Amino acid sequence: GGHYSHLQRWLDRENLGRGAMDQLAVELGLACSQRAPLAPLGAEQLERLRSDWYVPGNMTLILVGDLDPRLPAYLTRTFGTLEDHELPERRELPAANGHAEARRTLITRPFGEGAMLHWIYPEPDDADPDAMVLLQAYMNDALYADLRVRRGLTYGPSTDRQVFANQGFFSLDADVERSDLPATEAALRELLDGIRQHGLDPGRFKRVQFAERARLAWSTQGNAALADYYWGSLADYEDGHFPNEERRLAKVSLQQANALAKRLFDGEGYLRIEKPLFDDDMLYPLLLAAGLLASGLLWFGLRRRRA
Repeated sequence: GGHYSHLQRWLDRENLGRGAMDQLAVELGLACSQRAPLAPLGAEQLERLRSDWYVPGNMTLILVGDLDPRLPAYLTRTFGTLEDHELPERRELPAANGHAEARRTLITRPFGEGAMLHWIYPEPDDADPDAMVLLQAYMNDALYADLRVRRGLTYGPSTDRQVFANQGFFSLDADVERSDLPATEAALRELLDGIRQHGLDPGRFKRVQFAERARLAWSTQGNAALADYYWGSLADYEDGHFPNEERRLAKVSLQQANALAKRLFDGEGYLRIEKPLFDDDMLYPLLLAAGLLASGLLWFGLRRRRA
């Protein structure tokens, strides 16, 4: 929520200024079309919100790094004095309504030569998280090899994953020139058709799996990143231990990843193209036309005044 201007409200209403994934979530009913205003909220509502949810039973303490050993005791004593009670029933998250266009062009600015192509697929509800990690790494490698190395269409193709409500989305992204949009779309379609028909390449999958395991084994994370990891893994915390991510990735088989890829890329998905309204070559003709129109109106006005 927050206070935002009439311009921002107009941009939201006209579906401008949002990313492709956010816009798709709005179309599917998984995200709000406008930001929530703060004006209707009163002090009593905020106090009730605090008393309902700001309770010890709804708190988790995660400490990472060299901290004062007295800090956990202080935090436990401070927040433990709050009155504890049962949490209110959580509101059910919305489900996708399926009412989204399969293909849509989003205008980003008046002029420019660049464009972004997003091919978005809803993730299966029961998708294995470790298989999804490897599949994303596989698609990053495949996109780079095909769109960057082989075809030279884009410098840095990538993938993205986001969650709206209870629905996850997987996006294939490419930053290209406007003139290369048809070729990029055809290349992505060819890549996806190959996965649907023949599955993942065994050699590439093995190489990507090894690289991801090595990255987990050798990477050094800061305290903040570790705290975020522990927070995100609380659901898997069992018997005083967090899961070993490297071992879990090692257990993902090619057959498992193939089955997930075919389920993920089943269907056409949602194609979103972000591009300017006009390319730069149209700037000078439009300026010339505007100048001629202004000159004509000025000449016509002067002529009428003399008459």
